[in-house]
Amino acid sequence: MSFLARELMAAAWDSNNISQDPHPIDDAQLQQIHSLTTRNASNVDHLSSVAHKGLVAISILAVFSLLATFGLLSFITYRFIFWQKYYKRSLTTNQYIVLIYNLILADFLQALGFVLCTCWIPQDAIKTGSAACILQGLLIQAGDPGSGLFVLTIAAHTFLLVSSGRLVPHRWFATGVVG
Repeated sequence: MSFLARELMAAAWDSNNISQDPHPIDDAQLQQIHSLTTRNASNVDHLSSVAHKGLVAISILAVFSLLATFGLLSFITYRFIFWQKYYKRSLTTNQYIVLIYNLILADFLQALGFVLCTCWIPQDAIKTGSAACILQGLLIQAGDPGSGLFVLTIAAHTFLLVSSGRLVPHRWFATGVVG
């Protein structure tokens, strides 16, 4: 391993054990430590029974989540389009409805990603680099942070409304949601 890595390990040892002399770490030991802390993407050729049952449970719950979020998205989208039948003002002017819609959309993407666990159950393996694996990773990585960010946005929006007593101007709100 590199000189810098050895020096960092020795410095960490010095800061934790001031009264003791650091033991030098050779390249083989540092390589072993490094291999324990990094993961290489590799196939899982045979799922254990626990992993198989876990994938079944995740898949079942993901289907329920997918159906629930799809139902909510369908209902809210219908109301966005045909708002004149039900409301005096357009729903898109209600900032909370727009934020909740985006939160549900992010949850839908995440549920769709977890539904892809059903690909691995009949194969009794997880194949990295396959189209299903890449798509699953993309959907989960889009949905998970998106969900968290929209929860944060709802909290910040609520804080601004409570503290100032005013809504965020529509131009800034639209810029924040789209951006």
